[in-house]
Amino acid sequence: MRILMIAPEPVFRIRGTPFSVRDRCRGLSDLGHTVDLLTYPFGDDFSFPGVTIHRIRSVPGIHDIRIGFSWQKIPLDFLLFCKAFMALRRTRYDIIHTHEEAGMMGALLGPLFRVPHLYDMHSSLPQQFENYDTSTATPVLALMRWAEKFILTHSRAVIAICPHLREIAVAAVPHAPVTVIENLAQLQGPLPDPQHIAAARRAFGLENRFVIGYTGTFEINQGLDMMARAFASVMDAIPDGILFFAGGTQDQVDAFRNEAAAMGIGDRIVLPGALPPERMREIMAVCDVLTSPRRIGTNTPLKLYSYLTAGVPILATNLLTHTQVLDSDIALLTEPTIQGLADGLLRLYRDPALRQSLAAAAARRENDCYSYTAYREKLRLLLESNFTPISSP
Repeated sequence: MRILMIAPEPVFRIRGTPFSVRDRCRGLSDLGHTVDLLTYPFGDDFSFPGVTIHRIRSVPGIHDIRIGFSWQKIPLDFLLFCKAFMALRRTRYDIIHTHEEAGMMGALLGPLFRVPHLYDMHSSLPQQFENYDTSTATPVLALMRWAEKFILTHSRAVIAICPHLREIAVAAVPHAPVTVIENLAQLQGPLPDPQHIAAARRAFGLENRFVIGYTGTFEINQGLDMMARAFASVMDAIPDGILFFAGGTQDQVDAFRNEAAAMGIGDRIVLPGALPPERMREIMAVCDVLTSPRRIGTNTPLKLYSYLTAGVPILATNLLTHTQVLDSDIALLTEPTIQGLADGLLRLYRDPALRQSLAAAAARRENDCYSYTAYREKLRLLLESNFTPISSP
């Protein structure tokens, strides 16, 4: 089938939804479909057979987009809508496949051009406004709830990236045709050998340290300040402990470095900034513990799927955002508080056997439930059940 995909994101960037967009393109390509991906003017290209990236033109003064909604998205999304309109006038597509707020474009353009709409629901629109402190004004949230319901009503099929999003969709539109397709681990290939791990530890100044790691964005919902304060409260009991937080923009890294210094842990933290995705396997492998200290939200962090494959125990807060994938068999789950995280750190530090058993169980779970083969099969069944090819070869 020929698919017009609309992604209002900087594709590709090292963060959740762009990873998911890239994985959708990979899966569709492997299934033999053709994808025209319409996206923002910034981001790194990727290449899969049958996938072509089309970017809108730049808008003066807008050089990138932060995570979550921002008013800078409005002119970019307008240009994206216009580009999608023109593409649909020129080419007969079998599916309009949209991500995030581009669902509104699919809901409007689908009926106009008589092309069925597939909505990729990575988050709830009103929840996103609240989680990223965009707006909590009642009229704004009411508008987002209306928009979400409109999108769901005008979709032939909906992909939810976690079970809770499916619940949100069905609560808004009881007969919404929602299928859960979880995201993928971004780590591929074998684990690094001990020599590579030792070399990476030397490169980052982590030799002979108990490394408490994190990879991902530095947004407010991630709870990194809570994790840092938890470590500060127990660092005397973990004398060789060190925090290793990879990710964030340069401004965020600089601000967090100042925060760490104010907490008295400036010499017990390494902040290398954002690193290339191809280095993530070795970055995770240098850690003794991988953490996800989120304190708000319900969407499953994409990083969890990679954490499962890393051969490293996971410490996470006991919230729905984590427990849709994690349980006590494969991770140490704590209360979403400074004290809860501190107690979890001490328990893992003092119990090497627990660390080993959690890491091994996590790897088995990923292989059984979240492999690329299972992911691609879910995508195939969704398309075959809801869409029929109608475009010319």
